[in-house]
Amino acid sequence: MSAEGRTYVVAQRHPGASDGGEGTAEHPFRTINRAAELAGPGDTVLVHAGVYRERVNPRRGGEPGRPVVYTAAPGEEVCIKGSEIFRPDWKREAGDGVWRGGLEGVAFGEAAYAGQVDARLYGDFNPYLLGFNRAIRARPAKGPVFPTTLGQVFLDGRPLVQVQTLAELREIPATWMVSPEGDAILVHFPAHVTRPEDCLVELAVRHTVFSPLARGLGYIHLRGFVIEHGANHFPTWGERGWAQAGLVSCRSGHHWVVEGNVIRYAKGIGVDCGSEGGREAMENPGEQADRLSELARFAREGREPPEDAPGRHEIRDNHICDNGLCGIAGIGHYGTRVVGNVIERNNRDGWTSPWWEFAGIKFHFFFDGLIEGNLIRDNDAHGVWLDNQWRGSRVTRNVIIDNLWSGINVELGRGPVLIDNNIIAYTRQGDGVYGHDVADVCIAHNLIYANANFGAWFAYCTKRVRNEDGCWDIKIFNNMILGNRAGAIAYPIPWECAGNNLSDGNLLMGAGEYLDEGSGPNPPLFQFSNKAHCGQFPEHCGAKVPMTRENTLALFERSLRAAGVPEEDWPNLRWWQEHYLVSLEIWRKVLGNDLESRVVRAIRDGLQSRVVSWEFDLDDAVREVQCKPVSGVDRDFLGRPVPRERPLPGPFQELERGRNRVTLWPVRGVPTRWLLD
Repeated sequence: MSAEGRTYVVAQRHPGASDGGEGTAEHPFRTINRAAELAGPGDTVLVHAGVYRERVNPRRGGEPGRPVVYTAAPGEEVCIKGSEIFRPDWKREAGDGVWRGGLEGVAFGEAAYAGQVDARLYGDFNPYLLGFNRAIRARPAKGPVFPTTLGQVFLDGRPLVQVQTLAELREIPATWMVSPEGDAILVHFPAHVTRPEDCLVELAVRHTVFSPLARGLGYIHLRGFVIEHGANHFPTWGERGWAQAGLVSCRSGHHWVVEGNVIRYAKGIGVDCGSEGGREAMENPGEQADRLSELARFAREGREPPEDAPGRHEIRDNHICDNGLCGIAGIGHYGTRVVGNVIERNNRDGWTSPWWEFAGIKFHFFFDGLIEGNLIRDNDAHGVWLDNQWRGSRVTRNVIIDNLWSGINVELGRGPVLIDNNIIAYTRQGDGVYGHDVADVCIAHNLIYANANFGAWFAYCTKRVRNEDGCWDIKIFNNMILGNRAGAIAYPIPWECAGNNLSDGNLLMGAGEYLDEGSGPNPPLFQFSNKAHCGQFPEHCGAKVPMTRENTLALFERSLRAAGVPEEDWPNLRWWQEHYLVSLEIWRKVLGNDLESRVVRAIRDGLQSRVVSWEFDLDDAVREVQCKPVSGVDRDFLGRPVPRERPLPGPFQELERGRNRVTLWPVRGVPTRWLLD
């Protein structure tokens, strides 16, 4: 191999293409995998236009300064699919547009990793006989009904919806299911389809699409592809758990660059950038547990892990969309940077139970990482979910809008973690920022706007953490918290499992019936969240005195008396026990929070989620807020410096009294190629 490396050319449409060739422009390879068998440090695999139906298994990684680069030829569309064209002898079934296509002769791909499918239990990797939620046969012992399988069916490039009963299939067009015998696919084609054999029907048959067989490879670049149609699993835990594996899976690797790709239509996860998860499914379960513990120890001690530790990836400028469960996932990785991506419409299959792991971005054991400048919208899930350790990470300058659950969910860990200068708006059922069992979280200079529940809500939930790490040291400073439906901020009253939770310098507005009427909003409300989880599930609580309904009321009464609030100014306690809501005045007196915050009196606005811009009026309250600088926040959403003296609340430091208009996407200074549709 030359010091400069060589270029292997793949061009399936070239008349001389052959995997027995030389991989040159004159004699290119037919498959990407043939080049992947040969490429090493410093080499480039250049792929020309076409649809490549294969799982690409890089044989080798690169070296510092000499990555292995997989790239689509400039200006050409290169698609790598985990599906095969399905050309059965279609037979019309009795009833409304339903056709049967036999599965005999379909070539199913291998499972993601050796040893994950026990042939004695499951036979070959047939995703149409495997249930999505567990690595077991989908076909029940009795009866004709299948649960959701790993399979996917596409008609002319668009996914059809799997249903579970013949009655549903007959009633709903553009649906499919596995036949009761497990030997065929039944499809209810849309009304315009009269001859299925004239359509392009594709079946997802491979678990993953771009993923090494060897674990821990580093310095691989993946650039410019469309990657789609995987039959990958939900990452479950337990005796038969499946490892976390995306359409693109780094397989515990390090220093990958995933750039400029479209990654879509996974059954489960689009991109996996961590240590694979599902520790019971690993070849050596103890190895992964040791790796996660080691990463956590390095983070606690402020030391960088070894160069070959999982992580240090760059996931940038991709369009990651329409995946069945999650856009990007990773458990156990250090220094990963997720920058400038459009991440939308994930949890496409609408999973509500089990509800864990679904998000635009879902990370566990995420240390010293960065999530910046992404558009994260329309996911039927959380926008960003940081779960179980995230020390030293930062979430900044993202546009997080129109997601089903919380914009940002922070769960189970001790920071520091910094969440700053984000636009978090229009959650359909959740909070702007939600967290439980967390400590040392800083939320600063965000616009948290018109979310369905609270602007920011934090509580102690379970005894998975020590009492001293239950809900402590959270700081909500210098934000614009406007028009959130249930309230502005929720904290526990200090007790043995919570305390030192601060908020100040915020511009506040309650949720009015119409934000654009300009008639003056309702005053902001706050909540004491002591009972929210512990009272419902006292057995989960590690406190000596769990926050049952009665204990929460007693704590509230003691706090009111200690704060010197006259009884005539107390809220109706019976009503309070139903809602746990308080006014800004009570919030200030009991917690001493938001003394320098102000309430905006009128706002006429329109935050556009399609154009992604915000046009709004502000009164003088924005300059009356007394904000103090927050460590680590030196620029605003638009990249402008944050003043050291008297910064403004929210993510924009150059605001005018009256009318303002801000373009939110693309994020200034973050390159992106993705135009909005």
